Amino acid sequence: MTASRITAVYLAAESTYGVDPDSDGSDYLPIRFDGLADPVDATEIEEIGNASGRNEPAELQVTRSGAKLSLTIPLYGYAAGSGDGDAAPTADVLDLLLANVCGTALQATGGEGVNSGSGASTLVLDASVTGLVVGTLVPVYLGASDTPIRTHWRRVGNAASAPTYSVVPDWSSTPTTSAIMYGVRGYGQANNLQTPTTGLAAIVNRGGTLHRLLGGRITSMSFDLTAGKVARMSVGLSFDSYEEGATAASLPAITTYPSAIIQTLAPCYWGSTLVPYKSIKIDMRPKVVEVQSAAGTNGRGGMEVVEIDPMITIDPAWAPSTWNSAFQAGTASELLVQIGGGYTSSGRPNAMCFHARRAQINTAPTIVDDGGYLRNSVSMVALGSGSSGTYRWMLARC
Repeated sequence: MTASRITAVYLAAESTYGVDPDSDGSDYLPIRFDGLADPVDATEIEEIGNASGRNEPAELQVTRSGAKLSLTIPLYGYAAGSGDGDAAPTADVLDLLLANVCGTALQATGGEGVNSGSGASTLVLDASVTGLVVGTLVPVYLGASDTPIRTHWRRVGNAASAPTYSVVPDWSSTPTTSAIMYGVRGYGQANNLQTPTTGLAAIVNRGGTLHRLLGGRITSMSFDLTAGKVARMSVGLSFDSYEEGATAASLPAITTYPSAIIQTLAPCYWGSTLVPYKSIKIDMRPKVVEVQSAAGTNGRGGMEVVEIDPMITIDPAWAPSTWNSAFQAGTASELLVQIGGGYTSSGRPNAMCFHARRAQINTAPTIVDDGGYLRNSVSMVALGSGSSGTYRWMLARC
């Protein structure tokens, strides 16, 4: 008997498009996901005229390989926090996915302690932090006296007086010398998109049979953040080739994964306004183009990300004077969405953050009856940053 729940996925970044980066699988990294991983064989077949002089159908000819894979992944921060004096977090398997669509990390900052003198809208660190510039995101753990204990994310508004930084929005509690700013890896867009990795290779174990998928690119990515639930990321991937019955003798053993992010103690700010909500969905909406090339094994030279246009859907408490008025006025404000409250008993921050420099409501807010409680459904899009070099959107982990 083959048990259907025998399933695993291992990922690795390619250095050459469509070429296995490690045939024995030892350099691949396992990733946690919900449910089962079912690779779809997307091999293409064309009809070719029979022309036999008989009443017969056309012949069929296989033209090129391909595959698709969909995963829903519980989100998590880094296995270990980058605290006071530590370097930026080391990229892990979740970073392989983010870099495949978002490109090279825009932010890779280490951790630093907090000095005295922070104010309502400032953060004073023990020392300046390389890479901590306007638009980057900072997660600050205030210490054991914070009630409840959690991590607070903010955007750096000004770094000209480092190690004193202005932050947006204002702190809900002013950091003291017991606070720590944790290290971050962040992905985003300034003037143009960052260059994504060449391709993604995947080995999928389905019922004990290995499937090797090469030349992968994420074609869809979204985040589902529901109050009191595990935060999740859904991705759809397209691949250049598909092999069933592959061998990989040295795939890493899977023991345990880091604990997932729970969407609690995770505020959302639109401008300076704190927005209570039931759920938020962030759809990154990447536009991916297959680069056709007759020189390629399957007629492809790669898959390029040409646009990323995040759309954010929020269901706050019903407040027409806020949401309908903002829609009718064409108001654009900063949007900061914290993913998870962060900070575990082991000192692991375990949180993420999404930030859009200018978000505008793009359709008229609707009314939702949530079991007798009225809510709005509000859809926003991330606009241009408004000035050259300013980060348009950022997605960060700690």
